Amino acid sequence: MLAVMPRVFVLIRLIFSLYRCIISSMEVISSPFTFFDVSNPFQAMWLIFSNGGWFVIGLFLLNQLWRLWMHEIQAWYFDHIQHVLLAINVPKQTEQTPKSVENIFAHMIGLHEARGTLKERYWLGKIQPNFALELVSDGGNIQYYVRLPRQYRNVFESALFAQYPDAEVAEAPDYTEPDYHDPIPRKWPNDTHDMWGCEFALERSAVYPIKTHPQFVDQVSGLFKDPMASLLEFMSTIGPGEKIMIQITCLPTIDTIYDKATKEVRKIIKADGGEDHGGGGIFGGLAISLESWWAAIWRNTLGEDFEVGGKTQKREQAPLPSIMQHLSPGEKATVEAIQMKASKPVFLCKVRWMYVGRKEVFKKTTAIGGVVGAFRQYNTSDCNAWKVESMTKTSVRYLFTNYRVNRRKYLLFRAYWNRSNARGRNPFFLNIEELATMWHFPLIDTKAPLISKAVSRRAEPPPQLPMRSMERPRVDLSPSRDEKEEETKHDVPDNLPFV
Repeated sequence: MLAVMPRVFVLIRLIFSLYRCIISSMEVISSPFTFFDVSNPFQAMWLIFSNGGWFVIGLFLLNQLWRLWMHEIQAWYFDHIQHVLLAINVPKQTEQTPKSVENIFAHMIGLHEARGTLKERYWLGKIQPNFALELVSDGGNIQYYVRLPRQYRNVFESALFAQYPDAEVAEAPDYTEPDYHDPIPRKWPNDTHDMWGCEFALERSAVYPIKTHPQFVDQVSGLFKDPMASLLEFMSTIGPGEKIMIQITCLPTIDTIYDKATKEVRKIIKADGGEDHGGGGIFGGLAISLESWWAAIWRNTLGEDFEVGGKTQKREQAPLPSIMQHLSPGEKATVEAIQMKASKPVFLCKVRWMYVGRKEVFKKTTAIGGVVGAFRQYNTSDCNAWKVESMTKTSVRYLFTNYRVNRRKYLLFRAYWNRSNARGRNPFFLNIEELATMWHFPLIDTKAPLISKAVSRRAEPPPQLPMRSMERPRVDLSPSRDEKEEETKHDVPDNLPFV
């Protein structure tokens, strides 16, 4: 109780100080303009505008014009980037783990471009292009896609073939375009199709990781229990006229979350003083400020130095304690997981999915349960978890429901076909391990029957296979006998295979 009383007195004194400041400010403001009738709102508005308010309004308008200009030129720059959609098939008997896909994403970090000159950024609208990882089930036929700028195709294929030498990559038509053989409507509502979709968001700060593939390894048998197997099995069960589309947009960046992760770890282990100051936010910060102010008052009163026996003694400050050795096993695991995530490269990502189907076969509840349930496999109670972003899901309950639902359907599908990293809710950081866990190629024991896979294996020709040029060496029209014998002697027999 005695420890709380000083804070109460400080809070009361602060309230009285604020009250006096407000009264004094009102007297200063009202005194020069007593000849105005401030009871008239229009006259009060003109009073504010003519006495400096125009400057604030002008700054606001200039800021909005600048934002509009940057949005327009960046949209123009993005629309003029040539993209390519690649369909990927991997062999049926592949034994590669998600670690191989993690290496591919580590290679893709190299796609980050420099910011460019001032002219490129603020006149041409240069931005960092992103790429999209997609998993699509069209009537039960599952296909892996990657959509990226055309100039980066060789970079991606090199990284892919280095890990999967027998993979097949082919340019595919965009299944979101109107000229696709089974197009998806872009106008909602319509008479033929219905749609449900949303974006996924992280429940906690991005420094906390989701459950990744090392945690899906059985501790007894050592086998990897693929979390994508159930998702692939479900996606193969939908019928004709239905589509499930999952998309992860990835923006290469050189930013790291190391600093934020370090602050979060120090907060958990209480390395900044060994004492928990309570919750954050405005009131938490106010409590910390008041406590620091009260400590400063006592320090100024008593002084940093004090006298004992006529001699000035220096106060010794004890080192800030840490309770790392007193953490529970769960808290220690959380600290290790945060530091592990911060140790690997990250992408700025967004995750969205849609279920589109003809109205006669549309089964919204089944699709939501299958996809959302599959994503819950990556949730942990001590680190992070996926949640449905309520502001983007295509269902509402109150006030103008039809208009709001159709508006959300249009916005979600527009963000999907643009592969936008900006539209919708704010993006978040995922490292290469998390991405590889959520998007990797099926393993050898995945039995989903309709996954597109490479049929044959590639093989290089034998290294000692004899070869000859397509053009035979020219000889004189009337060669001598010795030349004929020499040519025949060194020529390769015709009954051998050639490349």
